[in-house]
Amino acid sequence: MDVLRKRLLGVEGPYADIRDAIDQLDNVKLWVRGLGASDKQQTFQSLLSFVMDENAEVATAAVLSLDYVSEHFDSKLAIEMLDANDARLYRSPVRLNGVCFGTILEELFSRLCRYCPKIERNWIEQFLLQTDDPKLRNSLFCFLVPNYSSTVVYFAHHFLHHQNAPVIVGLSTHWERLAVASALRPWPSESIDRVRQGLALKNINRLDIEAIVRVMRDDDAFLTCPSGLQDNRQWWMIAGEPFCWTMWETKDGSLAYDVIQPGPAFSSTSRILTKLEAELFRKHRTVPD
Repeated sequence: MDVLRKRLLGVEGPYADIRDAIDQLDNVKLWVRGLGASDKQQTFQSLLSFVMDENAEVATAAVLSLDYVSEHFDSKLAIEMLDANDARLYRSPVRLNGVCFGTILEELFSRLCRYCPKIERNWIEQFLLQTDDPKLRNSLFCFLVPNYSSTVVYFAHHFLHHQNAPVIVGLSTHWERLAVASALRPWPSESIDRVRQGLALKNINRLDIEAIVRVMRDDDAFLTCPSGLQDNRQWWMIAGEPFCWTMWETKDGSLAYDVIQPGPAFSSTSRILTKLEAELFRKHRTVPD
């Protein structure tokens, strides 16, 4: 542990002279490359413990160095640390190369979401709901985009804002992009331009981009409300299976279930769920029979 601490501080290793190192953590990166699998797993545990070090520079270097042992990222240990909600997690990281966020907590949570794609949905949602600071919660929520898109779609209306337009670009499917676009419509022109440009850079089909833009402008009657439902309230998509079903929500918490009917034509029917059906869906995310 003493050797690792010195490497985290950049004072031991082949790059101990700062004039030889591109980055303070070069010593850690080079050292980890020579380790076997079991040693890398132990190194992950040591680095994670250093995240709680009283020295903020050591803590920052440790959380950044988790990238070097990402294949051994232990989600259970990281979740236990996050559940403890230690005040040291809320420290600002020391400005080392690689720091991207305002707290140690964000740096750790971003890596947990990136390297561990099978965390229980209930834990993620409860962790976010228990985060009182809206700004911090918004930051944590955006880390879910690559691997937890269904949670992003479900909570988009409540946790995102118009500055989060890049979330739409980051989602992997057209349906998810439409759903998040529906959640905060109408979007300002600046947000729409960012999405249009971002999707164009990803070589997304032009017609798909225009459909998303219409939804963002609140200018598509078919994609902004449950089909055939005579209800003037504003609705947005919160869950679904493309070409099968879509669940919609409105401001009073009502849910509407939109189902594609079998057959050669794409026809669908919608109905508002009963209170019991809505409660069961929110608890289990399973659709009515």
